[in-house]
Amino acid sequence: MLFRSPVGTEITIVGSELSGVTDVLFNGLSAGSLNIDSDLQLRAVVPTGATSGEIQVVHPDSTVESSDDFTVILPPTITSFSPLSGVVGAEITITGTNFLELTEVSFIGTAADSFSVDSDSVVRTNVPVGANTGPITVTNVAGSDTSATDLVVPRIPLITSFSPNTGPIGTEVTIAGSELSGVTDVLFNGLSAVSLNIDSD
Repeated sequence: MLFRSPVGTEITIVGSELSGVTDVLFNGLSAGSLNIDSDLQLRAVVPTGATSGEIQVVHPDSTVESSDDFTVILPPTITSFSPLSGVVGAEITITGTNFLELTEVSFIGTAADSFSVDSDSVVRTNVPVGANTGPITVTNVAGSDTSATDLVVPRIPLITSFSPNTGPIGTEVTIAGSELSGVTDVLFNGLSAVSLNIDSD
């Protein structure tokens, strides 16, 4: 069984003859604190700087090592991502460290619908609906990190309706939708409109 926890987590060790234990080592580093509940159980806190490896229980008569490794979950970090711009649905590849235990990838507070962890240093995800231009954040139980660079999410206009549906040349047509404030032209079967008035987004 492989145990996993971040720094600062109190873990419970079960065994025997534990009442005389003087220290618990996480891959050689002394525990932050030690509480002996009984001869069969004690509790120790994963210390700052701990790395993954064996847990050792130090007793005046001997030092006993765990049969299983303990994995220290470290906060993730982002070093880069690509591409630097992407519309909703576009795949973004993020590189960094400590990605195996990721619990969330988000874009300005909008969580990605899903993500694929390729390795401890690479994760892939897609720009979710509602995402805006800004940094990307990755999170695990040990903490989170935010990219130093913003992901540019282009605002693509969407037409939901227009009225009237028919009319002679010169008729004013009202178009409804979203992301319309940045529109630069309206085409009627490829021909640019005579004039354009943007009332709102």
